[in-house]
Amino acid sequence: MKLLKLGLLFIAFSVFSQQSGIVEYKFSYDTFDKKNKNPMQLQGIKMAEQSAEYAKEHKYILKFNKNESLYFVEKSIPIDGIQNQFAYRFSDDQLSKGKIYYNRKTGELLNERKTMGKLYLVTDKPKYEWKITGRTKMIGKYKVYEAKLKCEKCLKPQLVTAWYAPDIPLPYGPAGYGGLPGLILELHKYKYTLTVDKIKFKNIVDIKKLDKGEPITEKELKAKQMEARYNLMKRRRK
Repeated sequence: MKLLKLGLLFIAFSVFSQQSGIVEYKFSYDTFDKKNKNPMQLQGIKMAEQSAEYAKEHKYILKFNKNESLYFVEKSIPIDGIQNQFAYRFSDDQLSKGKIYYNRKTGELLNERKTMGKLYLVTDKPKYEWKITGRTKMIGKYKVYEAKLKCEKCLKPQLVTAWYAPDIPLPYGPAGYGGLPGLILELHKYKYTLTVDKIKFKNIVDIKKLDKGEPITEKELKAKQMEARYNLMKRRRK
């Protein structure tokens, strides 16, 4: 897996003292397997590749302070002139959906997410059961450690891989992942990877708790989505 080296800018600290900052990640993806795929599957892969190409142009932002973090994606391409608007529509949903707020004191995670034509505020208290593998590597000036986590929300069983930096002892990361003894500088899920591109430490970073959308739990939202899919299939059969 290649690291995105361009624009990589870090500030090294002999003793970490500043606990607020803004991280910008770059998106990349692995090649999709096209062997032994039927025409419909190939069409789906083509769509996924186009969406991933658009995703490479976006900015993936993590803001954090001592107690909170906020993750979101800034779309960097104007929709006017986009050839495949359907692929573009989902290009910022590769690893997570919407804005994600995390409070390390309460363990509360809020996900402001639009689905089924409505805005929801999904509440959760994730239990990050990471397994640290012992593998290490360098990202910029930071020595990072590998950790793996079973993805409970994924449609198919898979592992999420994170590389975290103990030299930045804050339990935050992109796409709603965290809970490690260091800031996550690289995250890999399915075929998609977020790798840190820039870190800017600041004295103060104000973070507003998400409060838009209908409050709902992850379990309740999944039930609504399953009901919507069932009703759609039922209408199609008529």
